[in-house]
Amino acid sequence: MLVRQSSVARFATVAAWTAAADLITKQIALASLQDHGVRVVDGIRLTLAHNNASAFGVSLGPLTWHINVVLTLLALVLAGVVCRHLASIDRRAPLMLGLIAGAAIGNLSSMIFTPLGVVDFISVGFGTGVRLIFNIADVAAYLGVAMSIGTVLKISRRISEQPGLQIPEIHVAIPLMVEPGQSAWIRPATKRHPVSRRDRILADRGNPESDAQV
Repeated sequence: MLVRQSSVARFATVAAWTAAADLITKQIALASLQDHGVRVVDGIRLTLAHNNASAFGVSLGPLTWHINVVLTLLALVLAGVVCRHLASIDRRAPLMLGLIAGAAIGNLSSMIFTPLGVVDFISVGFGTGVRLIFNIADVAAYLGVAMSIGTVLKISRRISEQPGLQIPEIHVAIPLMVEPGQSAWIRPATKRHPVSRRDRILADRGNPESDAQV
């Protein structure tokens, strides 16, 4: 008998498999590409490189490593928080978020445990002489981001079709750094969704006082 997984379980499963695939391929690259690269087809090579910067090789100065770790952890927490809510709108949301979370886990692990930085090994060249080098985690992350566009469009379409639709609200507590010995938390203000004219008319009809109004 097949048991249907919950959205959070599917999210965790995809994230785990994505992270495992990324870390395994990185270890294979470290073991086999130390001394030489391998040509796959024209423009694509397997060659070992280490990235200690942010996405797209952008450096954020001496705090690059710390910023990367903090942002990655925040992304993981946020993905877990919104998974169930988005799954009620788009059933592909656990897959989308799982790919992004798994990619974050894979690159975060490399960032922490590999002294030289995140392992990249897939090199793609373009006619202009520019080459991009990335790993399996990057591919998963880009795929997840591309899928998120479809989720956003689906949410927008549902709102336009049902103006009074109540989109699930997500409350996230945000820690604030204040003076030593103190702490503070803020919560984003709850957004009120507009009520359609039809819903207002129906509400007025159900109100006894509305009949006496001129």
